[in-house]
Amino acid sequence: MSAKVGTDKIRLTERDLRILKALREYQVLSTSQIQRLFFPSRCRALKRLNLLRNQELLRRHLRRVAPCEGSVEALYLPSRRGLRTLFQHDHSGRYYSSKIGHPPSDLFLEHTLARNDFRIAVESASNKCHGVSFQWWRHDKSIGLDCPQTYSNSLAINGPRRIVPDGLFAVDYNGRTLHYYVEIDRGTMSLQRIRSKMMAYVYHEIQSWAASREESDTQHVLWVTTSRQRQSNLKSISESLEYRRASSKLFRFSHDEQLYGNSESRAFWIAWECPHTTRNIGILPSPPNIHS
Repeated sequence: MSAKVGTDKIRLTERDLRILKALREYQVLSTSQIQRLFFPSRCRALKRLNLLRNQELLRRHLRRVAPCEGSVEALYLPSRRGLRTLFQHDHSGRYYSSKIGHPPSDLFLEHTLARNDFRIAVESASNKCHGVSFQWWRHDKSIGLDCPQTYSNSLAINGPRRIVPDGLFAVDYNGRTLHYYVEIDRGTMSLQRIRSKMMAYVYHEIQSWAASREESDTQHVLWVTTSRQRQSNLKSISESLEYRRASSKLFRFSHDEQLYGNSESRAFWIAWECPHTTRNIGILPSPPNIHS
């Protein structure tokens, strides 16, 4: 199915509509991310993105990057016209946002792009491995966790009253649904604040154990950071917490190079470290096999 848009009567393809939906869901995507999701080559991606931008169906934002990576990077965000077109097509989502038109901050862009890199990697690794099926991803405020009263009142007076993870996703692994919280660390949060957040997760998990009278082994908090050294710092914080069993079961740590530097999809699932161990450990019950 296709749709005509604008005075030039551009005909939107199903892929165009999927791109607009992705921008609505991901909030911002780089050219390379859009290419990985929808196009076989960068040249074809740029050609179509320019056409959609000329029709004001999306916005382009040029961000300065390090000199070794080029002078600017093209990022794409939803536009009012693009959201309205989606709403008219499937009557889903919001067709207007008061934030559209406001220039995004560099901190928002860096953090959101890192979160999107991870989400794309999750979906890609799921599609290429036997027995793993990506189910869904959420990053809205509704996935927040209220901290237990004992935590709020006694051990962390200055800590968070509610944890809002950067994402929550589910995969089906050999008929079993597994859930994972995601924390994207770009090195901007102080280690003291990270410690408070980890403690909030631990207390929430302990409260869940007490309510259900059993320990859940289907949920981890995945910390993704910028470097091996930063990963080591976060891991050390988790090892200093009370309730060693809870922190060991909850937290898994990795960094960009370890996650994305290996083209083998299976590596994504095993490129994690656990508190109180010195070896990599998987986030699935057993290592998956790659599709032949």
